[in-house]
Amino acid sequence: MQIIPQPAAGDPYALDVQGVGSSGYGARILQGLTVSGGIAVSGGITFAGALVITSAAAAALAVGRQGATNPAFQVDASAANSVTGVKVTAGASGAGVKLAPISSAAAENLDIDSLGTGTVQIGANNSQGVTVFLGVANGLRVGRAAANPAFQVVGAVANSATGVRVTPAAAAGGVAVDVISSGAAEALTIDAKGTGAITVGGTSTGAVNLGSAAGNRVNFQRTAVALGGGAAATNGTIGGAGPTAAGQAAWLEIQVGGVTRWVPVWA
Repeated sequence: MQIIPQPAAGDPYALDVQGVGSSGYGARILQGLTVSGGIAVSGGITFAGALVITSAAAAALAVGRQGATNPAFQVDASAANSVTGVKVTAGASGAGVKLAPISSAAAENLDIDSLGTGTVQIGANNSQGVTVFLGVANGLRVGRAAANPAFQVVGAVANSATGVRVTPAAAAGGVAVDVISSGAAEALTIDAKGTGAITVGGTSTGAVNLGSAAGNRVNFQRTAVALGGGAAATNGTIGGAGPTAAGQAAWLEIQVGGVTRWVPVWA
């Protein structure tokens, strides 16, 4: 190993280490090393202890094929009074790896962005899906801004074990939305806000199917209105775009306020 403390003119390095000794090291430093300027390493470098880099530069740490030009990894520490960062915590085999903010404050956001019009992809190459744990009221929000999001999942309900599952299919196979739960039966509630209306099939041209042939009925929650004391109602006439047979064909079973009722059906 050859150490040149005063390199030739034009050499940008104050210390030049050339050659490899019998130990396999080009240079081995057994004590601490402090570098106040830049340091460039053209070969491999191994640290057996902690490594601390103090810099307020936009490229405080840059790793890549071309160095600081389009690096594969870069740390920007140029923000004035910056005290936030990212901590990577390793675990045992099968225990995963954690990525979290570090800060002098008690709470910090973690922002992940793409460049320009690029997209942010999570789990694009895994085979086990993506799990998001939500334990707060605004557990998941999707929209133009955090306020009034287009989609929101509330995760703060104590002991919550219900949810909604969306199952896709091939083209023309439809999409299914159903309830998931640890229980054997769960209700699905769909509401508008305030006096807003709920519209089903407002833009589609296909049929709107309610209930099934297995026996579940449509239950109108509003109670029935008692008969008045006026004249008897008059039935309409058959023909036209309506029924063609005068005789009643069947009864349609419904529920009104939880009470079974029957609606006459003509063919």
